[in-house]
Amino acid sequence: MLGAVTAIEMLLSDQGDSYALLVQRMQTLCGRSLLETLNVSALFQTRHRYVHRGENVASLGVATNALRLALAALLCYSDLASRFKNRTAIVNFLDFITASDRLTDAWTARDMGYISRVIRYDGSSLDVPFLSDGDPVV
Repeated sequence: MLGAVTAIEMLLSDQGDSYALLVQRMQTLCGRSLLETLNVSALFQTRHRYVHRGENVASLGVATNALRLALAALLCYSDLASRFKNRTAIVNFLDFITASDRLTDAWTARDMGYISRVIRYDGSSLDVPFLSDGDPVV
């Protein structure tokens, strides 16, 4: 679990970035429903307790969901990687999408058409079998 969450942190955050910003980038990258399905908040809290308090990860489900999340992040990230020069550009793009989503109330349908052509990305469309709530493969 530690390695899975650390891989996500390495892809999507810089030193000093907040937990909330990391979650927001994950949500933009892979979609809100995936984060809810995998209970990302519990995953990150479990990782935090493991690293900072030495608590064991008692649940196989948490570890399995951490792996599912890391794999989803890598798949979504790889989808973006061909469009950008480096990790910083991908992170900036995710932040741009988040910022533009906050402005949608002020946009006309025409504006939305322009921005959707510029962005050309929908992280919520990820649909792969290993992300389902089925029994974990051990």
